[in-house]
Formats: sequence, structure tokens, C-alpha cells
Amino acid sequence: MELIDFNNFQQNQRMYGGTAGRKMGITYEGKDYLLKFPGNLKEQQMKNINLSYSNSPVCEYIGSKIYEFVGIHVHKTILGTRNGKTVVACEDFLEDGDRLYEFDKIKVTFEPHFLDSNGNETNGVGVDLYEIMMTIQEHPFLQGVQGVKEHFWNMFVIDALIGNTDRNNSNWGIILRKDGSRSIQSPKMHI
Repeated sequence: MELIDFNNFQQNQRMYGGTAGRKMGITYEGKDYLLKFPGNLKEQQMKNINLSYSNSPVCEYIGSKIYEFVGIHVHKTILGTRNGKTVVACEDFLEDGDRLYEFDKIKVTFEPHFLDSNGNETNGVGVDLYEIMMTIQEHPFLQGVQGVKEHFWNMFVIDALIGNTDRNNSNWGIILRKDGSRSIQSPKMHI
């Protein structure tokens, strides 16, 4: 397998969030990509670990290929290098004018508010399965979006099989297209 040398690609004007390591936008073959760098393991002072950097770019690449293989729509990924490190380029699935609403942003706007087992109101940011299902089934923003529940359960099963430890409510969601239509966003992963 050939690794693409991303050293000569300039950073574009796309900015990407998240807390899992450094990221930057580049344009490759006329398309926008999110370039993900490996995390620095030296900073974490892990006992009995002699690695300098994580293998998360390789895991993202493999996980995405597994999703693709089983027929679940996922962003295109390319393995490469930049500044001597292995990186993964994830094709940007948003088109100009589209807006991504991560599931955690949708979930915290759900009314009525969620209650914990003691009857206290929660802030809605947790990963409680009951809260997720209630949001999927009853949130007004998700009404009319086909396949949300099926997509969630497909992600759930595949993530369990491949050991994806990074599935959370902020790395999947709904795309609001500029024409007003809504669709499920391809999952991000880390195995």
C-alpha cells in the first residue's frame, strides 16, 4: 500500500474541531480533507509504554475501510505522511452551505429534559442509551430523517466488533443541506 506524501499540501481555510489530537484542513486532488495527526504519547507519561506517538491515524483508516466493506456509508480515508509522521486524510463530507449538527448538540436541545435514576434533571451530554433512543425517536429535528435509528444500531454493532473506543455523541450526527434536506453524517472512529 502506498502512503501519500502530504508535505507539499498547504493548509486550507477549513477548520475542524474535536479533542483527539492535531488536525488541519488541506485540499487534495480538488477535494477538502481533514488531516489527522497521531497523538503525542510522551505527554501522557504512560508506564511501560515506549511509543512516542499513537497509531490513531492507522486505526481511523482501518475502521473506515471496515465500515465501507460492510456497506455503511463512511468518509473516504487516505493514509499518508506529513513531517515524518503517519497521518490519515478524511474527506470532508460537507458541501458549501451545509451544516453539521453533531448528535450531542441535538440531544441537549431535547424537551422535556432528561432525568437520572434519582429523578434529577441531567444536562443531556451523557451517553445513556435511554436518552439516545428517546432523542432519536422524539426530537423534532430528527423527524423525517430516514434511517437514524438503524444507523445508530449499525454503528453500535460494528464499533463493538472492531473495538472502536471513540464512539460518542459528538462524532456522529445530521447534516442539514443548504436545500433544507437532512441526512445522517458518516461516522468518525478510533479503534
